[in-house]
Amino acid sequence: MKLDFRNMDIGSFPFNFVRTLGVVGTGGAEVNECLLAAMNIRENDEASWIGEWASIAESVSREAELALQAGGTITARKAYMRASNYYRTAMFSLPPTDNRLDQYLTSSRKLFHLAARLFEPPIEIIEIPFGDARLPGYFLSAGPSKRPTLIALNGADSTNEELVHWIGFAAVARGWNCLVLVGPGQWSALQLNPGLILQHDYEVPVKAVVDYLVQRDDVDTENIALIGYSLGSLLAARTVAFEKRISACIVDGLVVDVGEAWEAVWPPALQNSPAFSIQLQGRLKG
Repeated sequence: MKLDFRNMDIGSFPFNFVRTLGVVGTGGAEVNECLLAAMNIRENDEASWIGEWASIAESVSREAELALQAGGTITARKAYMRASNYYRTAMFSLPPTDNRLDQYLTSSRKLFHLAARLFEPPIEIIEIPFGDARLPGYFLSAGPSKRPTLIALNGADSTNEELVHWIGFAAVARGWNCLVLVGPGQWSALQLNPGLILQHDYEVPVKAVVDYLVQRDDVDTENIALIGYSLGSLLAARTVAFEKRISACIVDGLVVDVGEAWEAVWPPALQNSPAFSIQLQGRLKG
């Protein structure tokens, strides 16, 4: 695969490659493993992309198991984290109808769970009650005393495991607890709770999260903040308008009009259709 970074559209191979490589600093990838995958991936071949990342994920997960058996806790922890991320990378290019999507998402999550238990202190694997569902997430503690706490909301295509690398470790290093979660309509939450579709009133599931936090002895309930990435930024902005126990909010990559952003990447045949033209005229008049 040619590493041409001039085409960095979301979903393109260069974009996904950089996204995978972007968590090297927190132990979610290694440069040599990523370059090996790139070297073996055939140009513009999705099957090759999926196969190579899944193969490396499987190989690295075996390394983790061997290291753990030999007492190499740190080596095992790092390998589990990398394998988790490589399965996420393979999963990203799969259509919803492909059975491997469910398989790789499950593997990515389970491998991260194995890594989480090897941290000191362990990363807490949590499930927050929400009606008949349970929202999966992670709680990273900055210490036993009451600490300011950051809630991190995923976007449309990120995972809990990825957000731990993006913000979780950084928050803890600066004295903040961090709770990372996926809610209705997002990857693991939807997989583990079939039918739990995306909802616009995200203050409702986030209320359940804040309810959970205020019961903990290690959370400063006067200093709970929220960050949302991509689609999560839109959900976060909506949430803080209603959930008053959140004292600060960061909207990272705020999408003002999701419909406009979605339509912008439609193929030309669809954009040139009469229905699209009528819809566009309506937007301009509005």
